[in-house]
Amino acid sequence: MKPYRLSSLLLFLFGAFRTTAHFPPDKSQKISLSAEMIINEGAKGNAGFLADEQGPKDRIPVEKCTTNWSVNVAEGELSWYLPANAVIDLGRDYVITKIYLYDGDGMVGNCRINYGIPFRWTPLLTDPLTNSNVWNVHSVANNRTRYLQISKETDADMREIVIYGYPVGPAPTASKAAAPARIGPVLKNTIGINSHCGDPMDKVEVADFVREYHSWHYHEGGFTRGYPGYPNNATQWNPSTLKSDTVKKAAGVIPDWNPNLKTGVDFDVYYQKMKAAGITVFPCIQGTVPWLNGAPDKHSRHKPVAKPGADPTNPASYAAHADLMFQFAARYGHTKVSDDQLKLAPNQPRKSGLGYLDYYENWNEPDGWWGGRSDYFSPYEYAALSSADYDGHESTMGKNKGIKNADPTAKLVMSGIAIPSVEYLRAMQFWFEHNRKDHKFVFDVLTVHHYCNAGGGQAVMTKGVSPEQDNLRGVMQRVTDFRNRYAPEKEVWMTEFGWDTNPVTKQAAPTPEIQGQWLVRAFLACFAGGMDRVAMFMLRDVRTTGTTQFDNSGLIGATGDPTVKPSWYYVHTLREQLSGFVFYGETATGNEKVTVFKFKNPTTNEGIYAFWCPTSDGTEVPDYSLKLEGSPTTATLVTLRNGQKHGVSQKLSPTAGTVRVAVSERPAFLKVNKMP
Repeated sequence: MKPYRLSSLLLFLFGAFRTTAHFPPDKSQKISLSAEMIINEGAKGNAGFLADEQGPKDRIPVEKCTTNWSVNVAEGELSWYLPANAVIDLGRDYVITKIYLYDGDGMVGNCRINYGIPFRWTPLLTDPLTNSNVWNVHSVANNRTRYLQISKETDADMREIVIYGYPVGPAPTASKAAAPARIGPVLKNTIGINSHCGDPMDKVEVADFVREYHSWHYHEGGFTRGYPGYPNNATQWNPSTLKSDTVKKAAGVIPDWNPNLKTGVDFDVYYQKMKAAGITVFPCIQGTVPWLNGAPDKHSRHKPVAKPGADPTNPASYAAHADLMFQFAARYGHTKVSDDQLKLAPNQPRKSGLGYLDYYENWNEPDGWWGGRSDYFSPYEYAALSSADYDGHESTMGKNKGIKNADPTAKLVMSGIAIPSVEYLRAMQFWFEHNRKDHKFVFDVLTVHHYCNAGGGQAVMTKGVSPEQDNLRGVMQRVTDFRNRYAPEKEVWMTEFGWDTNPVTKQAAPTPEIQGQWLVRAFLACFAGGMDRVAMFMLRDVRTTGTTQFDNSGLIGATGDPTVKPSWYYVHTLREQLSGFVFYGETATGNEKVTVFKFKNPTTNEGIYAFWCPTSDGTEVPDYSLKLEGSPTTATLVTLRNGQKHGVSQKLSPTAGTVRVAVSERPAFLKVNKMP
């Protein structure tokens, strides 16, 4: 039984049963609610629990409710997510006449219900939630609204909401109830890695799609003192500050900024080489800069607001970052901007419209909780940053902010979120709909990260598990279903997953061989789940013998270590085999120990059957009869082998529409000359 004071009880009773204007009894009805109508503004916990025990439509609520929306989660401090807010979108205007709240027996605290225009809410009622396992009823004064906001000051035990009212105004004309069918991408420039600009090119070419970790300070001051900062930027690209000052920083020396730098990485050359190699590269522009966070010797993930105390939900707070994004796209995009728009240091070649980049990612894991509240972006905070980075928040910040104002063809990649939360995506979309005049969901690409772990992902890591044990395909499918339903024009990418090869870390595969097997199976699962592009973490180890998660998730050893792991050869073979094909479905095998995915070349009608045992216990099926569709006349088996980047090929002869193959936990590929 939860405690409460008499005074708060009297206040509650007065508010809950106050006299209100009468409404026509024949019009008022229980409004049908579902989890789909709820936008979880903080994206923590399951706000859908607020509408999962509605009871019969023709009866007032009397049943005891058991499920509870709680935001007390593993990621970060509870206070970050309070007040806990959720919006109910009724789909059309209603006159609200009565609201029931189920008051459980857990934590107390004010629950406010607001109505009206999102982000400009009008208070409707406050319930202190001081009862225990009862329905609190609130008659309200016939307020018209489409949206209601539930706002809990604490993680209070309010378990269900039931709303009465009647519809007014025009009925909605369109529904997004069904996700349309979507054909997967042709697998070209889609199998990728995470990488750094100094990685060896002969190993980078394992992939044709590269997410390049790229810190803001590479171009604006580095680890120096005296850089002028925004709005007097003097960016450096060729050469950049990368490598020119990091050695001095490592020695404990913070030099003065040098506007006439002569050493440093030449990013003009780097991006040119990647493009010439046929690799789609995009920078993941991460972190803030020392001159903005006031610590010249530190790289920081703090939100890049203009000054302490600036509103992180206001796009204008991110003017310096949006300015950098403009400069990036002005240099490497496909549109030449006027020279007077370029903010360059004196030693820089004055170039624009080089045409090397199409995509720009504007942060890395904005929902990351491990660095504290200064680093963590709520969905609305990251939406505000992205609106600024996209087009200067519809150019209200000026024409020299955001990638679209520099290059209209540039594409903004949403920063990969550490938790692949559809709720985070929905909350951002809601912010864009109500804070931009064009209502545009500004990302051209939606991006998630996920690490297959017995703990369920990055939040609570215990040990690495296989893609199948973690249901990686299903995790990806939830994200692509969101895209298909709410943003069908967007690409959707998975840009971080992987396993360490030191078995003592919390994200390890048992052996380097199994790391390679699981990586290939994960790529296959992601494409089956509807992903358009997929990039593993990462090309090289951070520390080959490190014991912390992600230390040795590479395909090759750390800098200075010449090790090439089996996974490098396996991923190279995968990319080579699937190039030009699309995911074409799963074949029923009748054997739970065998999984078969189909891929088809839409130009040649050739087919590929990818097959393996989806287990992690050494299972083998030595003489499996693989059924082939469409009576192909030729078949080539390609198996993965350590040290062989093209795999090992063997001709097979189909007999009566089948071939006999050995199936193991290491995927293999059967290429046939036709697939219906």
